[in-house]
Amino acid sequence: MDKMALFNGFLIVFFIVLFVLLIVMGQTLRTSLFLRRKLPLAFCFIMGVTMIFQFFIPPENSLYKEIEDLSTKWIQIISSFALVIGLISLVTMNFNKISRKYEDWQYSIVLLLGFFITIFYGLRDGFEGKEFDFIFNYMYVPMQSTMFSILAFFVASAAFRAFRARSREATLLLTAAVIVMLGRVELGSVIWSYIPVVSRYFDVSELAQWINTVFTTAGQRAILLGASLGYIAASFKILLGIERSYFGSEE
Repeated sequence: MDKMALFNGFLIVFFIVLFVLLIVMGQTLRTSLFLRRKLPLAFCFIMGVTMIFQFFIPPENSLYKEIEDLSTKWIQIISSFALVIGLISLVTMNFNKISRKYEDWQYSIVLLLGFFITIFYGLRDGFEGKEFDFIFNYMYVPMQSTMFSILAFFVASAAFRAFRARSREATLLLTAAVIVMLGRVELGSVIWSYIPVVSRYFDVSELAQWINTVFTTAGQRAILLGASLGYIAASFKILLGIERSYFGSEE
């Protein structure tokens, strides 16, 4: 534990010194190739390899516990700094939008008012405050419900366009979707009973369950497998410095 505490202290001192240098030396140090490209790549590689190495250590090993504690603490620290930077960026961007009268700058005023009012009551009374509770229950929750309600119409519109039987694949998709929808509601069973021949041999609810169990599960596993392989490939590209999109538009 003493070694890990020493290592944590070293990292904290290093970041403080780096921050002070950025402030004191200004633009000259910020435009340094080492700080803008080499140092982030080195940190990314070291931390990525460390986290991968952790999965090859038995959990009962003391080194596993030390790496886990270290990574958990630094994830919390970095997330806190990222949150602060994100809030500062949000306020700065919207202030600039208001001052320069960009398109729809009035919405930025509403956003900043809601932002500062919520922070004020949250810091003053905490999560259990009356005003903060009112903002959450009677403003945030209804707006969130409204947003999801709007998304439902977009999903329905996309489904209508996707279910047009223009090809064999689209026809199969449309047929499976109709069967599953009929099998999920009581009205579907009533409608299914009026379909001649087919309703005698197949129950729509059992057929819908079979489609979900066999075809949907197989499709989900295939998508998950492909996404996992893509995630691994993208991770290696980031670790090796091939993918540098997180540096910004200059890269």
